Amino acid sequence: MRSVARVFLIIGGLNLGIIGVGNLLKLNKNLDVIDLFKAFHPLLPAIIYSIIGVSAIYSMFNNRY
Repeated sequence: MRSVARVFLIIGGLNLGIIGVGNLLKLNKNLDVIDLFKAFHPLLPAIIYSIIGVSAIYSMFNNRY
């Protein structure tokens, strides 16, 4: 379970990093990679973001290395 949480945290962190760099460079494009999943199903990005949030909470309370 810990490795699954790490994978989702890495995905979420990279996504936020890409958005941040796009904002710093003042690009007028939507660089939200997870938002691209709307093409498959409109609810899919919300589900992915929820899983990333649950992974963050799980990692906060189970931080055993």
